Amino acid sequence: MGVIVAFHSLPLLADALAWRRLYPKRFRLPSTSYWWMRWVGESLSNLLPVAQVGGDIVRARLAASRPGRKVPMSTSLASVIADITISIFTEIAFVLSGVAMLGHRWGMHSFTGPVLLGSAVMLAGVGTFWALQRFGVFGTLATLASKMAKAKDWSGLVEQGQSVDEALREMYERRGDVLLNAFWTCVSWAVGACEVWIAMYAIGIPATYPKAYVLESVGQAITDAAFLIPGAVGVFEGGYVVVGAALGIPGDAALALALIRRVREITIGVAGIILWQWIEGRRLWKPGTWKKARPRRPRVGDVSAGAVKLHTPAPGEVGQAGG
Repeated sequence: MGVIVAFHSLPLLADALAWRRLYPKRFRLPSTSYWWMRWVGESLSNLLPVAQVGGDIVRARLAASRPGRKVPMSTSLASVIADITISIFTEIAFVLSGVAMLGHRWGMHSFTGPVLLGSAVMLAGVGTFWALQRFGVFGTLATLASKMAKAKDWSGLVEQGQSVDEALREMYERRGDVLLNAFWTCVSWAVGACEVWIAMYAIGIPATYPKAYVLESVGQAITDAAFLIPGAVGVFEGGYVVVGAALGIPGDAALALALIRRVREITIGVAGIILWQWIEGRRLWKPGTWKKARPRRPRVGDVSAGAVKLHTPAPGEVGQAGG
């Protein structure tokens, strides 16, 4: 189990390298920073009831608040949005390749129809989302919200939305970095299948990479389909049993593989949440955060509110007062 937990750092690294490519060069942090921020984001998405998006919001905030490098929040949000969008495109290819392999090598075509239909729906959805990003959807939504609320103090929200739109357009214009993001994301999918391969070997199942690849790809599709269920609890395990049966893997062994995956998520996830809490706590208790401002004693000549003003009589006023 320790080997699988340690091995997961490799797909995390590939994801970190993919995310880093989307940042403009002047805002890029060291690769190690993106690695642990991806770790924290994945931990929150896997273990907390945040519909798999809360972790992405947290990693955007972490990237924007790193000391020593002023990264605009709009840039961090845009990078996460673009990273998710490109990741979904690559995931569709990953799932389709796994289903194609399942049908070609094992003659199981019963999954082909549902997966093709689901992939078509997902492709249409993410394609529409990508087109809306190019159009400037976030600034438009912020403007509509401001008009509906009739609140002038929402102008900052409108500006933030427009800044995210501009950052997204700039990122998508850098086609080389977009392609590198897609490449590293594909590497992450392929390397992630090696975790299943190691687990199969550990419990004595005839271990082949194609079987591991199919299990990982279809399992990922099942996880995404059940995104409203925290961690896809129960659904993921059932999917592994069904797909495992198609690959000739006994039900108990397939369930064991799913549970190994679950234990890895819990082990890494709990550590990631602890790391997140430590970072937030250190920021919260930073010296000076809770320091109360002490009222300044009024001084001569102070014209601030509540200060004592001293009046110097002009020549002649003394005589008039004495008369």
